[in-house]
Amino acid sequence: MQVDYGKQGFLILLLASIMVVCVEAIRPDSTLWNDSQTTDFQAQKDTLDDFHRTVVERSPSLYGAESWEILPSEKEIFAKLESPLSRFFGALNLSRSRKSKVRIAYFGDSMIEGDLITQTLRHELQKMFGGQGVGFVPITSNTYSFRKSIWHRFSKDWRSYNFLKSNRQDFGISGELFLASQPTDGRRNLSTWVRYQGSDMYPTTQTFDRISLFYGKQTDSLYADQEAFVEVRIKDQRDTLFLDPSYAVNQLSLTGEPVENIELRFSIPKNLPVYGLNFESESGIHLDNFSSRGSSGQDLVDIPDEMMKQFHHHLEYDLVVLHFGVNVTSAHRTNFDSYEAGMKRVIKHIRQCMPETDILMVSVGDRGIKLNGRWQTDPSVPLVLEAQRRVAEEMNVGFLDLYRSMGGKNTMVRWVARDWAIHDHVHTTRRGARKIAGILRDYLLSQYEDFEIEPMQALR
Repeated sequence: MQVDYGKQGFLILLLASIMVVCVEAIRPDSTLWNDSQTTDFQAQKDTLDDFHRTVVERSPSLYGAESWEILPSEKEIFAKLESPLSRFFGALNLSRSRKSKVRIAYFGDSMIEGDLITQTLRHELQKMFGGQGVGFVPITSNTYSFRKSIWHRFSKDWRSYNFLKSNRQDFGISGELFLASQPTDGRRNLSTWVRYQGSDMYPTTQTFDRISLFYGKQTDSLYADQEAFVEVRIKDQRDTLFLDPSYAVNQLSLTGEPVENIELRFSIPKNLPVYGLNFESESGIHLDNFSSRGSSGQDLVDIPDEMMKQFHHHLEYDLVVLHFGVNVTSAHRTNFDSYEAGMKRVIKHIRQCMPETDILMVSVGDRGIKLNGRWQTDPSVPLVLEAQRRVAEEMNVGFLDLYRSMGGKNTMVRWVARDWAIHDHVHTTRRGARKIAGILRDYLLSQYEDFEIEPMQALR
């Protein structure tokens, strides 16, 4: 049989050309994310979707023909990338194809009270990656009337404890626990209650898709035989659900269908800790706001290992954000070695309890202080910033320089003039909080863009 070498050569050249085109096609566009404040986020999301589809269609042997699927070997590549946030970004990729959850625990001080900063960041990420709900919300809150992302009310007979003021060993993931009033008449006493209602702030906060209750363990043998239950009220429907306080952290599903509001009335022993409710959807981004007024961040080591591990078992965090520093600054302090050591202990504590979770440290922002009759940046702010940077570098966690991203020296003076900060020159207004959320969003997306490029290069 005679071989047509001319035709065979032409086919080889054609195949080589197709391979070159495919390689060029899967290169991510370096302009995928726009850092400007006027970015069209839906357009970004569509661009990313188109990019993923292109990769799938032109490289089916790598990614599978049906979806943007992360194979086990690729997961290993993601984990080995140099970025300290590579696992989190890998989870984002997985969520796009498998409709899975991505969860962020955002710990901070009074800068994030009332869901400030986090409500905007959550919303922007949910627009791009999906998701519904506001995440974990405690039973009571000092800022319940200030928070706009969820309507929240509760009875006055709750007793609350937090890790800043108590040495208990059963604090929840938020550093808090709540005890109900003691029933005096068995099943008929339901005076301790809590109510939540959706907010019209965003489309993703108007209804609750999936709701669950978190509560603790019954440790007092005096109440071992007492029934613990909660009456769930949704519109005109009332259901009684019994609690099984067998473990340090217990989760009870309350509804799996969208509802606009929910009320819980408790009949439980006086020493049974209740932690809060989780409002989420089946897939997409979920971001929990854990604010602790007055905290330096070092107090997080007081959340017991067992509690943090069990909450992580239920909620499966992909990223922990540590946003502290304003309560560490002091104009007369020049040495922050003890603070550095304390934050390293916090990171070690988190890693011990959540070994596969990435960590991002958000630095202190600007803080104003009145010196010599005029407002200016507290001189300790740059010192705290550099201490935080050293912690992040030594512990290999993500780091965002918020101070310089906000504008650097005397930012708060300018922000007060623009109504982006209040007159204490420490806390932002809602407008300022949205500005900081935009900084966080742009940082995460720029890092995510780099992550999108690195796996492609590693797989070639």
